[in-house]
Amino acid sequence: MVSLTLAAARLKKNLEFRPVHVAVSVFNFGTVEQKKAHALRLRDAGVRFLHLDATPEEKYTPEEIKQFDALEMPIQYHPMFPVDQAHFEALGNLRNLVTVFFHPTLTTDPQSLAHYLIGHGLDPYAVIAHDTPEQLWNDPSSYLYNPDLIKGILFMTVMYGKSERGFESDWLSNLRKVRASMHPAQRLWCDGAISDKTIPLDCGIDGVVSASYLLKASDPRVAVERLTNYDVAVGSDHAGLALKSQIIEHLKQQGKRVRDIGLYHKEFVEADAEYTDYPHYAHAVANEVSDREGVHLKHAQYGIVVCGSGQGSAMAANKVPRIRAALCRTEWDAEMARKHNDANVLTLGERCTSVEDVYKIVDVFLKTEFEGGRHQRRVEKIE
Repeated sequence: MVSLTLAAARLKKNLEFRPVHVAVSVFNFGTVEQKKAHALRLRDAGVRFLHLDATPEEKYTPEEIKQFDALEMPIQYHPMFPVDQAHFEALGNLRNLVTVFFHPTLTTDPQSLAHYLIGHGLDPYAVIAHDTPEQLWNDPSSYLYNPDLIKGILFMTVMYGKSERGFESDWLSNLRKVRASMHPAQRLWCDGAISDKTIPLDCGIDGVVSASYLLKASDPRVAVERLTNYDVAVGSDHAGLALKSQIIEHLKQQGKRVRDIGLYHKEFVEADAEYTDYPHYAHAVANEVSDREGVHLKHAQYGIVVCGSGQGSAMAANKVPRIRAALCRTEWDAEMARKHNDANVLTLGERCTSVEDVYKIVDVFLKTEFEGGRHQRRVEKIE
């Protein structure tokens, strides 16, 4: 019973609390002391992680990494050269090292290395870049998508040597394929030319690594807010997956910043069938919209959840404090939900409403303002 309880708690955490985290990369920004100063400045601005890129030309000595360890920031270590267990043994015990991003093609036995890292309390993430063999990442049965071995993926969103050109559209299009192959319990991070204009929120990311955008910002706190806040969080269970994708594209065409919260695919083995359950994704969307101060900061202005009927998603979302989820079948439903109830989450049924009507409902919901007045008094009584 204990193991089942722990598994359920882990499942809930992995699926239902999904804020976008930000890591700052201090690579190529001065001396170790200057990099430490940059890291502290960004930590105070709300950056969660320190990302240490190490190249064949600029490797960190164990002593230098220990200096970063003293900053009391969770550290992500990304060696871009061949590594093995001996490399990590030489680093010694680092209190704040939490994640290792390793290239599967730069180690002779990546699965053994992943087991070693897990055994030492570290989360192994596999790096997928444009030069990673396609047969390794474009196969859902690959070990890269085993959450018991690989805790997440770091997707390099630019091609090496071409970072000044920003995102390469041909390569970036594979990001959605990777997310669709990943197990729901795995996390997806992106690195490369990240800014508030290029962050691929609609691809289901959980974190981004940024360097110049953060380090050169006149107000780093504003820069962090622009990376982690967006217009609409959209989620679905297996029954709403197709409609969710259509809604995301509809909103993107309007210039909205939209984040895909999941579900990303529904071809699960029998043991993982519960990952398709609608309450997980309704809670995940609601948690992004809720403004519970001190518990979870609000990241999305509005939320949209799709399931078969929309009923279950509304019930689940409304369990989250300060969420007012409304199931809408018509434009009038959406208008009244916003005008009179100040609804902040819209739920929809893929099996009940046509795509054309859904677009109209979504548009009305997002453009209608709350009237306030006597309705404010009534809304306050809901809590």
